[in-house]
Amino acid sequence: MRGIKNVEIHATDISNEFLEFAQKAHYPATAADDMSAEEKTFFDVSGGQLCPVASVRSAVTFLPPCSFVDSVLTESYDVVFVSNALTYVTPAEQATAIANISHYNMRYLVLTAFHQQTIKPDLMANGYEAVPDNLEEIHNSWGDRIAKDAPLDHSWMLPPFSKIQDYEYKYCALFRKLR
Repeated sequence: MRGIKNVEIHATDISNEFLEFAQKAHYPATAADDMSAEEKTFFDVSGGQLCPVASVRSAVTFLPPCSFVDSVLTESYDVVFVSNALTYVTPAEQATAIANISHYNMRYLVLTAFHQQTIKPDLMANGYEAVPDNLEEIHNSWGDRIAKDAPLDHSWMLPPFSKIQDYEYKYCALFRKLR
């Protein structure tokens, strides 16, 4: 948790349907099959359904639908997650989104599926650095997303880990804000 306490989660998506699904928070019990024992402690299984435990559910406030690219959020957040969304925008929109997020993100930014060729300058321009702790282990844990023929520019698919130029950014998911 890197010193983060009193977790309060604000969640949103551009799609109202996705938000409604997230608010229901019921998933097939088989979703737990690949979870670690620690991860499973955050869920209850009942009637073939997997559901977050009450303490997790009560920590989440759902915001109205909005775009992560250009929404103006007035609160500050220690951690911001952008999961798989950057793969659906252009490199220019990715740069705009990261610049926008940097205004309300104070400590850590978690990104998955982004434009690898421009991620380092996008992050550095906004005061972020890669957190390389367990970088290779985290990358390899993406499982079925890793493919030897994954595109090098951007995709939800990832190439196998290698120490290519700027691998610390291209294969990273956790970034720390320096300023």
